[in-house]
Amino acid sequence: MDDASDDAHTFDLWTLPGRKTLSHDGVDLRIRIGIGASVFYFSVDRPLTRGQRYGFALAADPHAECRVKAVTRFLKLMRSPSAPRRSFTLIQPTRPALNHMRALQALDGELAGASQREIAGVIFGEAMTALQWTSDSALRAQVRALSHQGRSLMNGGYRSLLPH
Repeated sequence: MDDASDDAHTFDLWTLPGRKTLSHDGVDLRIRIGIGASVFYFSVDRPLTRGQRYGFALAADPHAECRVKAVTRFLKLMRSPSAPRRSFTLIQPTRPALNHMRALQALDGELAGASQREIAGVIFGEAMTALQWTSDSALRAQVRALSHQGRSLMNGGYRSLLPH
């Protein structure tokens, strides 16, 4: 949002209050946020990254007044100190699932032209990468292994994930 005031909220999905569900309809990212008994639905129609200011666009139709009330209620809940701020998952991913996810992230980064160090920063965090990255570090070896595993999955290895 280009015309936002200096005190506009900045986007950080994981600090938005409530329980979040993400989906993608092929065009837009859709976010469902449940806060207590209230449920809010949002559509993100452009690349929105963490730390960017954002605003709300509402359709000027017969339901506009209801939407304005919903946005006002959401903003009030966001400012509430009692709003739940932590995200959680009920099922912890298994080690193999986490490894597959990281391998696909490494593959995505590699295909996008990112360096191994940039890939490490995304997967393991910038702080850890800054501390542990050297030309012969275990972290670099791990990124190379993940990239190799990602290429293997892309080239037919994904079949090993399917039940026989």
